[in-house]
Amino acid sequence: MDVIIVRTKLQALIALELVKIGKVSKNFIFISWVDFPNMEKNQHESFYGALINKSFFSLNVVETEGFIKNFTVIYLMSLLSFFTSSKFFFAIIDSNILALTKKLNPFLHIETFDDGIANIIDGSEYFGKKALQSNNTFRRRALNLIFPRGCKVYIRNKIKRHFTIYKDTQNIVDRNKLQCIDLDYSHYLIKKDKNYLNQYLKKEVNLMVGTTFDEYIKEYNNDFIEFIRETNIYKYDLIISHPRDFSDIRNFQSTREFESPAESIINFFLKNSKVNKVNLFHFRSSCIIHFKHNNKINLIDLWTESGLTLWDDPSRELFKKSAPDQSFL
Repeated sequence: MDVIIVRTKLQALIALELVKIGKVSKNFIFISWVDFPNMEKNQHESFYGALINKSFFSLNVVETEGFIKNFTVIYLMSLLSFFTSSKFFFAIIDSNILALTKKLNPFLHIETFDDGIANIIDGSEYFGKKALQSNNTFRRRALNLIFPRGCKVYIRNKIKRHFTIYKDTQNIVDRNKLQCIDLDYSHYLIKKDKNYLNQYLKKEVNLMVGTTFDEYIKEYNNDFIEFIRETNIYKYDLIISHPRDFSDIRNFQSTREFESPAESIINFFLKNSKVNKVNLFHFRSSCIIHFKHNNKINLIDLWTESGLTLWDDPSRELFKKSAPDQSFL
């Protein structure tokens, strides 16, 4: 019996597609992995609910409930997968629990799928080759002893196949292990979101794809806050809120939390005949890559404009279409 572990909205969409195209067994176990109880429940209930309905049974793994409890659950599920000659699907390759599960269940068949931009950016955490930073705890010392180059390297070397939505780009495994899949984002646009978006239909639309602003405010302090102010954030018709952003930007009048993925929101405007141009401001979100060659779109990379360090160099080429119209900055 196959096992699928999902932690984010994008992962849920990819998992649904894998079920749809028959890459996952008809009877499978669905594990929802969240940071704390009820996290993002409302945003994901349509997609998580679809996985729950299609699964043989489902369960939750809650990060705050502790390493030992969660490891026990995951390890037992891996044994079930192994003894039924099935596959074990997940996206979060930086999980110590999943690395240790594979270590103690060496014949477990692992297949992975994309977790967003971290999969294709060379400088991201998924390409790291270092052990965990020491904090003098027994568990941390033990994990560093078991995985001297870090759990990410260990898991990457054990992956049998990786499913990706990013065509013609590098990923966490060699190309011979990659299999591309296509997502029809119009299919995942929730009706209530579509009804809300109708009010923004016009010839030229200004969209911002949000990010985890609170994390970057913490990392860059006043430099990031000042940059956000300089971008004149009030000029955007709509700011698509990141599901894990807890900054004050979530409360702006133009900010909206959607149940649909950001890709479906952008696709809605690009496919509508009333819209001639979409000015898309972004912080190198993975959703940008799918639309960068669309004739209606004008991309403005706000990380490049900020001058702040984030995944420097050749990575930013992934997000380029052409030189942006500077009148929007």
